[in-house]
Amino acid sequence: MATLKTQQNLENIHYDFKFTHDWPYQDAKVNNARHEGQLKFIEKKYARRIARFDNLRHFKGKVFFMRCFATDSTYTGEYGWNAQNAQNLNDALKRFFPELNFTLVVVSCTDSSISDIGNIDGIKEYKIKDLTDFPAYHTMFSELLAEFRLNR
Repeated sequence: MATLKTQQNLENIHYDFKFTHDWPYQDAKVNNARHEGQLKFIEKKYARRIARFDNLRHFKGKVFFMRCFATDSTYTGEYGWNAQNAQNLNDALKRFFPELNFTLVVVSCTDSSISDIGNIDGIKEYKIKDLTDFPAYHTMFSELLAEFRLNR
């Protein structure tokens, strides 16, 4: 891992990336033994994930990549560039996995009145107003499962 800063979250300073779900320590106190163990755990976890991601190059089935985000006052303006980000991510996945049968699924937890990302080949968008809107998730996964069954 590159240069790291620890506080309430673990942060890779070089890439400006925060491991918000991987750092269980809510204090800013440095405890080298405790931190070293967690850093090793995180490194192994992401090494496994990267290896599985790389191995998708050889996968012959249907794959769904999920891109989820919440839009609230913290993320104001995200929809202004979300369509371009979705297109860029889809293009990068196509370059990295030229033979892979995949769909990029963009899940936006937001107000449904905000404009859609539009019709982009290979991308499906779902707007779910609330993280606890389980019927909306059920609909989304039912549709994706139907697509999966068609593409086996």
